[in-house]
Amino acid sequence: MEKRMSHIITHLLRSRYPKGLFLGVILLISVAPFGSLGSLQAHAASNNAASAPLALVFNDDNTPAGCDDGCAAAAAHALTNSPWHFAVKFVGPKGVPLTKQLLQSAAIYVQPGGGDSLDATYAEIKDYAPLIREYVRSGGRYLGLCMGAFMAGANPGLNLLTPDDVDGYTPPGGNQDDPIIVNVSWRGHPRQLYFQGGAYFTGHTTAKDVVLARYIEQGKAQGPVAVMIRPYGKGKVAISGPHPEAPQAWFDDSKLPAPPGLNVDLVNDLLDSVMH
Repeated sequence: MEKRMSHIITHLLRSRYPKGLFLGVILLISVAPFGSLGSLQAHAASNNAASAPLALVFNDDNTPAGCDDGCAAAAAHALTNSPWHFAVKFVGPKGVPLTKQLLQSAAIYVQPGGGDSLDATYAEIKDYAPLIREYVRSGGRYLGLCMGAFMAGANPGLNLLTPDDVDGYTPPGGNQDDPIIVNVSWRGHPRQLYFQGGAYFTGHTTAKDVVLARYIEQGKAQGPVAVMIRPYGKGKVAISGPHPEAPQAWFDDSKLPAPPGLNVDLVNDLLDSVMH
């Protein structure tokens, strides 16, 4: 085991360090007890964690105004398991206070699904509104899922879609209250997403907007925008009316059929599109 580990570390160091420095490091390791290799591995793991992009997720799960289905937890799971491997920090009622310094260290701010009151949700974030707007304007990323999409609007909200807005969407055969599977066209391909009281974009898209998905409605060549990304200053704002991040438990609890792969590919497409 020791010999095999030595070969592995030698290969890693040879690829990373110049020849002279490589020999010096090898000499250092050769005189060190093998137990210290565990410390080297732990240090490497720590460096990897420190280099992961930071995602700030607003968390009001199980608060009077918030989500009782683990909306923040579902968003966090999607973020950490994406190819980006975000490090997640919760902010808000069930997290740390959101500050300018914390935002400046973040790669993305996520406003997940929430309760059923726009006013109650906005009351929780209104003190942070100027900080979030400045963060995105300066090059940050905002991702709004369901209630978070509403919060990107202006009635009430962060006004990140100006001069346009979002409104509640009533899917064919559904309503604004009960969970349902909605049909969307995602980059031209039919897909099914979990939906409960979500939004649609009410404005006119421009050449700068990236429309990832539209709701499919019979008799319409193009349905309302369901998922899109819009520039805001130097940053980007992504909104999604449906829940591409919905976990298996949401489908089970609602007695709805879960799509193959739980739409992980769509979540990753959304994250890639807003981050690039």
